[in-house]
Amino acid sequence: MKRYINIIPAYCTILVPLLYVNITHSSHSIAQKIQSQTIIQYTLDPEISQHINDELANISIDPYTNWPFYQTFAKEILEQYLPEELVMVIRNMNTLNNPVVLVVHNFPCDIYLPETPRDGHRPFSKFDDLEHGKGFVSEICLLGLCSLLNAHPDYDENEKDGTYIHQIIPRDDPQSTSEVSSYGSAMPFGPHTENVYQEQPLKFFALLGLRGDVRVNTGVILLDTILDYLQHHVPPGKTYEWFIEQMKKDYLQKTGPTFGAHQFSIQAPILTITPSGHRIFKFNTTNNRTVGCDADTYFVSEFLKNMLLSPEFKEHCFTMFNLQKGTLLLFNNWEVMHSRDSFTIDPQNWRWLQRCYFALNT
Repeated sequence: MKRYINIIPAYCTILVPLLYVNITHSSHSIAQKIQSQTIIQYTLDPEISQHINDELANISIDPYTNWPFYQTFAKEILEQYLPEELVMVIRNMNTLNNPVVLVVHNFPCDIYLPETPRDGHRPFSKFDDLEHGKGFVSEICLLGLCSLLNAHPDYDENEKDGTYIHQIIPRDDPQSTSEVSSYGSAMPFGPHTENVYQEQPLKFFALLGLRGDVRVNTGVILLDTILDYLQHHVPPGKTYEWFIEQMKKDYLQKTGPTFGAHQFSIQAPILTITPSGHRIFKFNTTNNRTVGCDADTYFVSEFLKNMLLSPEFKEHCFTMFNLQKGTLLLFNNWEVMHSRDSFTIDPQNWRWLQRCYFALNT
């Protein structure tokens, strides 16, 4: 099995050693360790994906409205067919808080796809074709992944069709060239935490490629890397400890354009340390989506935004992935930011991802 990795090296000085190690004896996996955090890439045997496709291809119970059915069913399918070591890695993301990023190549995805919906919404029926049959393979597998994490789908009724599986598609309208959001494309989507407007944002979410574009990369930025870079780039007159304390204060955290007329904001910290010791970092570099409420916190929000958007930071601290069909990107939203390159829509290969938010069961 061919192993491959598409990575821009992380901040690799003596301060942040970059290590590549095999996590098992399997030729399917490769791990990249950055300080205490790990990124794992796993190439799934195509035959396994085919078996899962065969099991799910003709199931037509709508996964967008039937989470209780798929909560158990989808989990059992993945447990039956996925390698045990991969299932363990997925569960460890919750129970051990590591790895913080998992990329699975050849993740089960519908063999037949309709045209990408150009309005950015889900098709009325993903499959409505007598020749190819009906099915929701990618959606069912995303929901199975959710159950493996001991989580449930999280969503807001005012965003993305009001359902828990989102279509990430650039729209064929002026917003695509002027809007920084999952509807846009021509403007880069800078580093951000998903859902900064939640008091405690969702811990995990997944992006699954249905139709990829080789020109478009998705970046992940690990919290260890952010804090290490900050520690060694503190401006004159400030200390790293001062920045940490300021990040624990309240900031204005706002919703984005995909909420349409239902915009709102809250006041919440950039950095929280929970009683159990978990770190929750939430920041959005886009359009004042995270901004300080007084002189000190405003200084910190502007400094962090400029740092995260700087070419030097991107060169040294981003890890880049190209989400082709069947490439799954799952990460810890508390400890990992993400970004997206700018691109122009290719009418012959209209990019289409699916996204699912995972909130932990309590």
